[in-house]
Amino acid sequence: MFEFKQQLELDELSLLIAGMLDAPTSERLNAFVDEHCGMFEDVEDESARAFLRSSQSRQLSYYSCAAGVDAALLCLEKLNTARVWIVGVGGVGCHVADHLARIGVSRFVLIDFDVVEVSNLNRQVLYTAGNVGQSKVEAAAARLKEIRGEALEIACHDRFEPSLLSYHGDGPAMIFVSADNMPFELRRLIVTTAFRLGIPYAFLGYVGESAAIAPIVLDRSGGCGSCATVGGNPERWLWPLASHKALDMPPSSYAINAIVAATAVDLWTRHLLGGSGGASDVKVSMRDLSVRTSTSERDPTCPVCAGHNEK
Repeated sequence: MFEFKQQLELDELSLLIAGMLDAPTSERLNAFVDEHCGMFEDVEDESARAFLRSSQSRQLSYYSCAAGVDAALLCLEKLNTARVWIVGVGGVGCHVADHLARIGVSRFVLIDFDVVEVSNLNRQVLYTAGNVGQSKVEAAAARLKEIRGEALEIACHDRFEPSLLSYHGDGPAMIFVSADNMPFELRRLIVTTAFRLGIPYAFLGYVGESAAIAPIVLDRSGGCGSCATVGGNPERWLWPLASHKALDMPPSSYAINAIVAATAVDLWTRHLLGGSGGASDVKVSMRDLSVRTSTSERDPTCPVCAGHNEK
């Protein structure tokens, strides 16, 4: 009878780690881990116990399902030390920042020249009515610190400049870009700088009738993502802006913004877990939510990525 009960407890803990059961009370969880730490054969016991008792325990469970406990623990450590840049803290950028803060990122560089407006409040998750008129980056930084309830390292700037990469020392582990009506020169500046330095990056927004991650470039095993389909002509990197014909207004939806932001963050974290790299596009139709994905290969005529062969 004792062995049967013990097996049930082990099965329940296995399901807990796989994210299939709600967490028991903290006391019961602590007892499980203390009594059955042998389940973490390849993980240092104190680390396993610390993470299971932390606010990231369910995130550890999720990453463990994808890549195993060792890779999950390493990923959480990488997230905690990574410096992530977000260019454009609006409809999509707010969701990116919110997601990153909740999964353990502690170091941010936020870049946006704009202030919070009343029209932002229905879809830009980091702002409330009390933030109207405030700098977006300053309001976002304050909210991220509230979400985590701990000290975060957040730098705020009103424009992207390559000199910021050296100013912040170790540089970014990832750059997420989501800026309305992005000037062509800004897009080219970010792509050329990031790809040359081997910094992962993703552009998020709306293109035609789709919300898009176009491209997300995780390493230099593929192309730079912005020129692969245009025959090396950098002047065609600029996206066609989406808008409703009758309203002549660019679309933005809280739900779609959240989907695109979460997908981009998840693709990056899966890369940290040891997943595939390269460059790809993901587009979500605003009409029926269908998803299309494609890879972006290196273009030998591209002035940016043709000369880079290493990851």
